[in-house]
Amino acid sequence: LELALRLRLYISAVCSILYYGSEGWFLDVQTCKAINGANTQILSHITGKSRHDEAQSETTTCNLLMWIRARRLKWVDHILRLEKSQSNNEHRIIRKTIEFIFQNRHNGDLLMDIDPTTTWDEFLSQANDRDSWRKKVKAMSMKARRASWSESKASVKEARKERNYEGS
Repeated sequence: LELALRLRLYISAVCSILYYGSEGWFLDVQTCKAINGANTQILSHITGKSRHDEAQSETTTCNLLMWIRARRLKWVDHILRLEKSQSNNEHRIIRKTIEFIFQNRHNGDLLMDIDPTTTWDEFLSQANDRDSWRKKVKAMSMKARRASWSESKASVKEARKERNYEGS
């Protein structure tokens, strides 16, 4: 199989299992090392790169930790939007949980990518700006796969052009 296809299979089949439930994890140093080690070992088999190259954030093919962090932010956004659409959202337990986590910050918690100097009201304001929040999450996801947002958009456009050309 081509390398690109092997990587897509790894991301869709293996990574989805690896990061299942990651919203509840504390990404402390030990957990990050374990995740990075597993990811490095698998990617070195797929790509043929050394484990050392795959372990470094500058040369890895897919940064699973960054991807997990992006998915966690996406989940927080989903919760806050869900809460906004529901009545009595101040009293729902999931919102109280997010607020508790926000007020009792720890290294590696669910909100580890939120500036620690941000107030609760500023945090809610940031979350309400749906476009900028999603851009932040998308940028993290693209960084995890070592692609820029513009490269991703360009590749999608190119693939669509090719499909339309072949269909004519």
